[in-house]
Amino acid sequence: MSNESHQMPNDNSEKETVRYGHVYAWAKELGMSPTTMGKRLKEAEGVEGVTAKGKIVLAYEEDEVRRICHDLLGTVRTRERAEADFELARKILGEAGYPTKHSLISASPSEFVKTDFGPFGKGAGLCSKILRRSVAVTSEVLSEVGTALWPDAEAEDDVLRREYLHVLTENSYPDRLSLIHAMPTHFAKQTFGRFGRGHGFCSHVLGESTYPTTIILRRVADKVWPVSEQASEELLNNQYRVALIEAGYPDRKSLEQASPAEFKRKQFGSFGKGSHFCSLIFGKTTHVTSTSLHAIAEKYFPSTHREQDERQMMFDEMMKAGYSNRNQLLHAVCAKFEQHRFGDFGQGIAYANRLLKHKVTGVSRSILREMADIYWPISGDEKEHARQGYIQALAAAGYPTRESLLRARSRELTVKDFGIFGKAGAFCAHVLGRYLPQARVTKEVLQEVAQVLWPLSVEEERALLKQQYITALATCGYPSRESLVQASPQTFTETQFGSFGGGRAFMGRIVGRTLRSVRIETLREASSVLWGPEQDDSLCPQADSSGYFILDDTRYANIETWARDLGMPHVILKRRLTGIKGITGRTKRGPLMSDAFFSESVIQKVCEDVLQRPQADEKGFYSSQSGLLGTKKAWSAKLEIDYELLRSRIEQRKLQGIPCKTHQGRCTKELLYSEQEILALCKDIMDTNS
Repeated sequence: MSNESHQMPNDNSEKETVRYGHVYAWAKELGMSPTTMGKRLKEAEGVEGVTAKGKIVLAYEEDEVRRICHDLLGTVRTRERAEADFELARKILGEAGYPTKHSLISASPSEFVKTDFGPFGKGAGLCSKILRRSVAVTSEVLSEVGTALWPDAEAEDDVLRREYLHVLTENSYPDRLSLIHAMPTHFAKQTFGRFGRGHGFCSHVLGESTYPTTIILRRVADKVWPVSEQASEELLNNQYRVALIEAGYPDRKSLEQASPAEFKRKQFGSFGKGSHFCSLIFGKTTHVTSTSLHAIAEKYFPSTHREQDERQMMFDEMMKAGYSNRNQLLHAVCAKFEQHRFGDFGQGIAYANRLLKHKVTGVSRSILREMADIYWPISGDEKEHARQGYIQALAAAGYPTRESLLRARSRELTVKDFGIFGKAGAFCAHVLGRYLPQARVTKEVLQEVAQVLWPLSVEEERALLKQQYITALATCGYPSRESLVQASPQTFTETQFGSFGGGRAFMGRIVGRTLRSVRIETLREASSVLWGPEQDDSLCPQADSSGYFILDDTRYANIETWARDLGMPHVILKRRLTGIKGITGRTKRGPLMSDAFFSESVIQKVCEDVLQRPQADEKGFYSSQSGLLGTKKAWSAKLEIDYELLRSRIEQRKLQGIPCKTHQGRCTKELLYSEQEILALCKDIMDTNS
């Protein structure tokens, strides 16, 4: 290109238009991979811009991009060459009997792959050439090729949808509900015109190879009859409730007392037998069990004052059985309790199932405790009395303190007897108030027991654990910071630190993450955790669990936290903060970061354009002086217009939306569109609907 072509014209009315684009846009236009393009433009000077979806990215000038990638432009296909290939492909496809997108995506892959398409070769060669990657011919690939060659063929989609409706109506599925409630096995055997049987029809509608199931039929119905999710759910729930009542389950009690085997055999109108009906309710293949029946009862017959009456009746039966207080129930013989009959509520296991609302296979000490907590919840004084009893039992067994319990080994505990509480497994179950599988007492269980009996705050527990780490290090020859920092990583790895295990596992506990190896940097990090940083930075503020700390009534956070909460890419925020020095602080995990925390006022200043974006409400609308603004989804729901149809029209007319924030204050890719533009765009649809 000559020098004259780079000069700006003198006449201001003929200013040269400069094209900018982000990495993915230039990669697509120049036929390069985004990874390669990103590496080439890493050091290039970019400007901030906003994509059509409202995302903040770096954009690069066309001349600069072509200069940097000049050595590759001779081997890649430019946009002009791609359009020429597309035009030739459309012409050859038309001659071969595929003149439109509809005819192409409806083609048989087995026939298409055998067809010769001139300079493109067979079917696979044409698809690979258009999509610029090696592919095998499938229904999904043909659909992708059709979209690439005819991107603006929405009218054909409407024709295809009408064809779906026609073949479904011929097979006795005239509406959405009839399809959702269809039996998948019966649907799979039916023939749907040129789409073949049920398998082929579902695959064609969804654009993927699939087989009719309850979930797949619901997805097909959503595709053919798109409705709002809330309206569909309410209608289905009403029909399911009517079906339950007609099948002999008019209330919550009848469902909770129902036999799963009997429920399976019941016929629920057009919804089929119990198993299929249960799967329809939960939206997935579900077995009929007592738990699932309780869930159905809770969903369609919410609990009322009747439950309170039933609870009183169950309590009366418990009193009749001789369990008149908490202590009597806790010391009951489990086998005897199981065999006792509690009136109309059945024997012990059935009674426990009914009371606890979860599956009980046998009555154990933990089950008795759960029931006792319902009928006779203990007060704070009683809890303290029980805690002292547990501590006395531990002291009698040789574990008088928290540290002695935590250092105990499983083999030692298994042979110990804890008085009236039994062996170690039963004792821990008593303290924790839950059943322990196979009565196994692990280190984690002992830590829970120690926390119940000798509760510590988070800070106290951290301090105690840190002291234990320091003691273990001193025992193995590392009594100070200097000795740890100067240690050999290999020697440290091979050292055993008592109950903390080998050096690598022990070091992982100290720094709070799993390590592949122990290095010099790891030893320095551990020394900072245990003895504080070497510099005088003990007063440095530390971020809380959300990533913030407050200093002089001002919030501070690092770049990652601010970027997360603003919904901005990390690299964009980092670029905006270039040249601005932060303050030193600690992350929520403890490591020290120098000059890495920035105040809220600084962030508001550098991100003023982002923060001033209009904030939509929960429904996606924003009221401005010029009128009501809303997202595509919000207008689709309010005007009852198909979302995909509205989206395609907005893209065709190239409406310019306004970037916005969600109701939670985060940046989003969604754009706001004015009410006047949307009404003008969809006037024909609204006139038809009215």
